[in-house]
Order: sequence, then C-alpha cells, then structure tokens
Amino acid sequence: MRALPVIAVAALASAAFAGGPPSLSPVAMRGPFPSIEKACAALEGGGRCRALRTVEGELPAPMRAVSAVERRGSGRSGQRVTLAVRTDEGWFVEPGVAVEESGRCSGEVTLDDVGLHVFVEGEPARALLKLRTRGSCAGGFDAYEYANRWDDRAWILGGVGPSQRPSATPPILVAQQHRSEELRYATGKRTVKKAGGALTVRVQPGTLEVAGPVEGLDTTVGAVLPAVGVHPVVFP
Repeated sequence: MRALPVIAVAALASAAFAGGPPSLSPVAMRGPFPSIEKACAALEGGGRCRALRTVEGELPAPMRAVSAVERRGSGRSGQRVTLAVRTDEGWFVEPGVAVEESGRCSGEVTLDDVGLHVFVEGEPARALLKLRTRGSCAGGFDAYEYANRWDDRAWILGGVGPSQRPSATPPILVAQQHRSEELRYATGKRTVKKAGGALTVRVQPGTLEVAGPVEGLDTTVGAVLPAVGVHPVVFP
C-alpha cells in the first residue's frame, strides 16, 4: 500500500452549484453477495459481467479483497464499472460510473487503477477505484454541424467504519478535458473551444478538503463535482 496524501479533483463553474454543493458522504454498498459473480450480476443492465481486476492479500480487517467489476450490455445498451469490496460476510458492490450510448453519442469507461491506499499516516487504508470516461457526440442541423469530445477521470473512495460493512463515496471527478467544435455553413467559420482543469483535494481524517480555482469548466455525467471547501467523509 502506498501513501497518497493529495488527490487532484476537477474544477467546476460555481453556477453549477445553484442547488447547493453535492455531498461526498459515503453511502452503504450493496450486499453481501456470496461471490463476485453474484455481486456483478446484481448490477443494473444485462449482457456480460466480469471482474476487471482484483487485489487480495494482506488487507486490513475486515476487508479481504478489493475489485473493479464491469457490467456491459449487449449492443448499445451501455456499460457500468463499479467498486467491489469483500469482507468475511461476502462481496459488496457500487457505486460506479455508467455510460449509455445514443444515436449521436458514444462513450467508454476504462479502469485506471483499483487497490488500497493509505492517505494519512496512522489512519485506516481506504479502497480506491480510479476510472476514466472518454466519449464523443457529433451531429448537424440546418445551419451548422458540431462535434464534442470529453475525457474525464473519476475516483471512488471506499472504507469500513464502526458498522463493519463497506461504504463508498459517489464517483468524484478528478480530471476533465473537453473539446467542442462547430462549423457554420453560411460563413464556413469553424470554432473550436477547449476546457479543462483540476482542483487539489487533501484527504484528512473524516474530511476531504477541496481547494480552488472554480471557473470555466463543464459539468459531467456520472460523477460528482465538488465545491471548494471542507466536505465531511465519514465511513459509517
């Protein structure tokens, strides 16, 4: 297990928080299931289900294994990748990141890493799932055509508290790069816009401390965009 005291988390324009900043509080994972196959099969969607990578060995009790599992539907019905944790009770799953394909858009979730990390010396190790989502949309109308591409990275932090059952944060956006292109037929003018950036988040006992700037970035599907400030993160 390697020390990892600082996390990079993507920025978001403050206007997106009109309804209040999103919560990063861990929620109970689903389970227990007797096997990782049963846990994966419980995820929404049909089609193929598999473990992408599993880490076992000398993990702090009550965690016995940490994994990333994927449920991929047939055809264009989408994909979901989630965190999975095994204790002596069995396997627990979710939350995760999902993509759904449409007529003009497509996307893919890939695994960057999954494992156990010590963020603060002397504090319990936490499960960490790192995911990358890339996709594109393209189309046209009477006056113009467009093409958008994005490359987002999300982290999910899992742990076990006094309940002795795993819980995990929602997916937290950790990096973001977007590119949009538009061609106006009448003038032949092509406009390209790019956006991207990162915040710094420090993991402390019971909190995530998010620092700024927060401007000029887009929202995303499937991940929480944290506001600047201190977020309580307590594993029940």
